[in-house]
Amino acid sequence: MPISDTPAPSQPEISRRDLWLFGVTIFLGAFLLFQVQPVIGKYILPWFGGTPGVWTTCLLFFQCLLLGGYAYAHWLSRLAPARQATIHLTLLGMAGGILGVVVLLMLAGYRPIELLKPDPATAAGSPVMGILLLLVVGIGLPYLVLSSTGPLVQAWFARRYEGRSPYRLYALSNVGSLLALVSYPFLVEPYTSRGLQVGAWAAGMVVFALVCGMVARTLRTLPEETREEEKQSSSEPLDLRRQLLWLLLPACGTAQLMATTNKVSQDVAVTPFLWVLPLTLYLLSFIIAFDNPRWYSRLVYTPLLVGCWVATLWGLKKGVDADLLAQVGIFNATLFVGCMVCHGELYQLRPEPARLTRYFLTIAAGGALGGLFVALGAPSFFDGYWEYHLSLWGCGALLTGVCFVDKTRVSFNAWWVRLVLVGCWLAACWAAYRKAGVFVPHVYLLCLRLLLVGCLVAYVLKMAWKTPPQWPRWRLVGFGALGAVCSLADGVLSLELSGYRGLLTSPVVLAPAFLMLMAINFVWMTVRDWSGWRLPLFVPLALLVAVLGGLLLAQTKKDRKDIASQSRNFYGVVRIYDYGAVAYTLEDHDTDVTRVAVSPGGRLLATASSDGGMWVRDCESGAGLFPLNTGGAAVRAMAFSPVESQTILVTGDEGGFVRVWDVAGEGERAREEQRIGGLPGVPTGVAVSPDGRFLVAACADGVLRRWRMDAAGWKELPGIEAHVLGTTVVAFSGVNECVTGGADGRVCVFNLEHGTKVRELEPGGPVKAMAMNEDGVLAAGDAEGRVHFWKVASGDLLQVIETGQGKVNGLAFNRFTSGEGELVPVADRLAVACADGGTSIWQLGAGRWRRIFTLPKHAGGASGVTFIEAASWMPEQNTMKEVDWVVTGGVDKVVKIWNVDEHERRLVNGRILHGVQYSNPARAEMRTSYYGSLSGVGLALDLRREKGRGQRVGVVGLGTGSVAVYAGKGDDYVFYDINPEVERIAEEEFSYLLDARRRGAKASVVLGDARLVMEQEKSRGFDVLVLDAFSSDAIPVHLLTREALEIYAKHMDEKGVIAVHISNRHLRLEGVAFRLAHELGWEAVRVVVDETGAGLGLNLYTSDWVLLTRNREFIKETGQAAFQGLVDGYPLWTDDHVSLLPIVSPPEWWTRVQSWFRGGE
Repeated sequence: MPISDTPAPSQPEISRRDLWLFGVTIFLGAFLLFQVQPVIGKYILPWFGGTPGVWTTCLLFFQCLLLGGYAYAHWLSRLAPARQATIHLTLLGMAGGILGVVVLLMLAGYRPIELLKPDPATAAGSPVMGILLLLVVGIGLPYLVLSSTGPLVQAWFARRYEGRSPYRLYALSNVGSLLALVSYPFLVEPYTSRGLQVGAWAAGMVVFALVCGMVARTLRTLPEETREEEKQSSSEPLDLRRQLLWLLLPACGTAQLMATTNKVSQDVAVTPFLWVLPLTLYLLSFIIAFDNPRWYSRLVYTPLLVGCWVATLWGLKKGVDADLLAQVGIFNATLFVGCMVCHGELYQLRPEPARLTRYFLTIAAGGALGGLFVALGAPSFFDGYWEYHLSLWGCGALLTGVCFVDKTRVSFNAWWVRLVLVGCWLAACWAAYRKAGVFVPHVYLLCLRLLLVGCLVAYVLKMAWKTPPQWPRWRLVGFGALGAVCSLADGVLSLELSGYRGLLTSPVVLAPAFLMLMAINFVWMTVRDWSGWRLPLFVPLALLVAVLGGLLLAQTKKDRKDIASQSRNFYGVVRIYDYGAVAYTLEDHDTDVTRVAVSPGGRLLATASSDGGMWVRDCESGAGLFPLNTGGAAVRAMAFSPVESQTILVTGDEGGFVRVWDVAGEGERAREEQRIGGLPGVPTGVAVSPDGRFLVAACADGVLRRWRMDAAGWKELPGIEAHVLGTTVVAFSGVNECVTGGADGRVCVFNLEHGTKVRELEPGGPVKAMAMNEDGVLAAGDAEGRVHFWKVASGDLLQVIETGQGKVNGLAFNRFTSGEGELVPVADRLAVACADGGTSIWQLGAGRWRRIFTLPKHAGGASGVTFIEAASWMPEQNTMKEVDWVVTGGVDKVVKIWNVDEHERRLVNGRILHGVQYSNPARAEMRTSYYGSLSGVGLALDLRREKGRGQRVGVVGLGTGSVAVYAGKGDDYVFYDINPEVERIAEEEFSYLLDARRRGAKASVVLGDARLVMEQEKSRGFDVLVLDAFSSDAIPVHLLTREALEIYAKHMDEKGVIAVHISNRHLRLEGVAFRLAHELGWEAVRVVVDETGAGLGLNLYTSDWVLLTRNREFIKETGQAAFQGLVDGYPLWTDDHVSLLPIVSPPEWWTRVQSWFRGGE
């Protein structure tokens, strides 16, 4: 039953003293509780890399301590009043005493909080536990006491003033919380230092301890026995569904809060303002929902929630391309409406005062559950930020469930129909304007006028000629058509006068507009007297939630397109994309392709399928020469003789036959030269020796069968018992020596002349594919997705790689690569075809194999792979011919020939590009993305190179290691990065660092926050320091403060240059950099390379750099004018104060509106 907030006449009056005492206590406690959140979050943000994960972990701590405080309040409220007072006064004394000491130390000039500062090693890696421990030690006890204030003081109030509702005190606590959050970015942060904020909060905590102690002392006068009414109400059992909703609704609200904060922070910047705004809206929803039931209505907030879903889907689609205001506005509006739904429903389920602390305890548990899901669960189970999608969908699912339980019904009447029609019309107009590229405010407003004129004319006609009931409906259709004609005529005239001639006069636009307006006018008139339907609200809501889930899944699938790999940790989501591999698709087969092979010299391409069909193609023309067939037996093995003069193709099929085909004829049908049948085991692997004298077949019965070529043909030799569970693959390691792999996991080397085993290599999983290169290195792939590399001559295991793509179905080494303008024989690449459909390409560098890209997948799995010389396949159409191409076959019945000359790999952190590299060795060391020769960093590195010594360069932000492309012999490059996953990617997935070391440069990576590390290091004397660390779409703000620049200056050579990368979509960071240069007394020059300049090379993007230096000669050499303007209008960023509002770039639509008002288009 609802709880009345109006006291009964018999209820005791509240004294003025108690009213102020309870009110001040709960208000001050809530204010301090939420004021410390941005204070401590901002303080520790620079210690852990300035990433969004720092605030997310802080929110987790706050939610868990809130749960602890509520649990403490729930337990304490069960005790006798006098004992409650004693225990709570003790905790208050401890918390107040500790913070009193902190205040005294700060007055003496010390900063005790700095003692909690971690070392760089702790800050790197996964610092979640380190942050939580720091917060527990720093503010654990005071925060626990503060978090218990709300429910505990309300329970005391309910006990002291029986029958009076304490829920207004809860609203008062939320007002205090809201005021704390709103005041921080506008009053506290701009005008106070971090140290003063900490000291003031500690002093406020001391005052709170005194006031709360006064309230606790009043409990000593209350009787200890429990009131009969409370006993009776507490004895009534609680509905399990109700308690479950107490848990799930706040969990969903908290998940939405944290996921939204993550979303906005990663795409814009990590600052307290963008933390406080979502948290403020979250609390505001609590205040509104818990003030009075009338502020929340399902029938109002359900359409609002659906509208927010539509806007959010648009925002997710646009991503960082949407302007800043749109992103912040859409995501925060959706958060507010979603939290209003969760908290509004939560208030409807409130209990009687006797169960108050249990109610708040369950709410706190739900909040902690949501926090644990976002902060710990999601990074562990998801490789992307999918918790935002889940929380969005979960809100709708919970609302649907509540409506189902309550059996809420809603009327769909004429106005709902009209609203849907208006929405359809506006959507159609928006789509038309967008396609036409029109943006002028009055043109957009014209669509509403068209609708209004059409409906008004039709309605006037109907009223002027009142239609009797027996009149046919076609007369109303006529009125609707006349209304459409009038509105379109008005629209055409308006557009003509506005200069948009032809926009509505085109038949393609005019006809659909006329039909839609006529239909809208007709329906508008005919539905006037329709009484509508009354449906359960959960029915349409369930359909909408299902549609939302489908659209979110589609968006997720789209986001994952072209992703080669994706990983997530505390510092964000890192994706690797593969682009530029162009495929020629061959559809010669009716069933899945089982094997592909290329003849020596790249003249012929043979493909086989599971129905026994085979095709042989001419590589030069790409044309099919002739088909072959095994009579329906699936081909399980296929290989060309390596002797080019033999021109034979060998196949093995499920019929138990090994067939030798003569494929020498051009344009003629090949002939089956020899058929060897009756084999007990299916041949799953075949190979011909390098001199063409031996033919071997690996058979499923475990026997290695062999034949020798003589004048009469292939003569069979005794078989060799090779493997217990079946011999699966075979390859030649020499003229008389072959290697076999079996289902037993063993790899064996046999001498074919004597039929003896030479050696057995280290076992792995069941061997499914094998390849041998000319350097005597064997690659064997197994069923677990691993590839082992052995040196066959010595039996040494060189390396094991994990593909992560399922069973290995095919392996192949390349033969040629580009070198000094010509093709050079070298086996430095390996292609691995796997069961997940993808084919990964691995390259040998510095003695280790590393993945350089993954080709798009075959549906159902990739079953075969080989290389084809680049100069061989259709050479007249393909002129680059720099590396061997890749041929793959798959279960999807197609064969693809991949041109990988222009393949490129991109690293994306969040949604921001962090580097590009070509996999082609001839282009792998090109200067790409933001680091071209004309860019700011390019000028700095090229102009600051002195003869006679190596260059000393520091780079804050590793990315792909693209800056290392400038490193030469004797240079020393030091990269700072806090994310260990980025280091792994730069070392294993890209080759910039390896290439720099190969050229004789030293390229080292230091893990940890660059500022913390450099603060502890001795001066390195950098010639150039590159600031290129992006946690979102801008540099982490703690790396661009005055204190940070002072640390950098300590590491610079007297003539050194600091290159600050400021390319981003939303913030004008050049002013910040200019102001910092002015504060340090340095010169500054801005270097912007636009699209024209970037067009001087491949894959170069528009970049924006600011170069800071004390070297005036360097400024002259750049050819750019040094900044000479006034800096007073630019904000000075310090550790105590960072303001984003003065440097936010206006959105494009606002610029257009201003242009229109000034008389432009």
